[in-house]
Amino acid sequence: MFRRKDDTLAHQQIIEGNNQLKLLVKIWHIVGALAKPGEHYLVIKTDGSRERPEWLIRNLKARRIAVIEPEKYPDGKVGCQLS
Repeated sequence: MFRRKDDTLAHQQIIEGNNQLKLLVKIWHIVGALAKPGEHYLVIKTDGSRERPEWLIRNLKARRIAVIEPEKYPDGKVGCQLS
């Protein structure tokens, strides 16, 4: 999570799991507890994923949350760098 005012990192947390819905719920809890809508913006990195979490990425992008993906996942699917 970054501050809009000066683009500095406000909060960083690693979330692990194998269920995309549970990951999405964890992200919403963190955002709900820590983020102030006019002051922060959120960037999600999918670095550790063994396969492309398409459902999670689609839901995050639908809520205008930036998603950074690796160039290529271990399952062979290609990710895009910034939404």
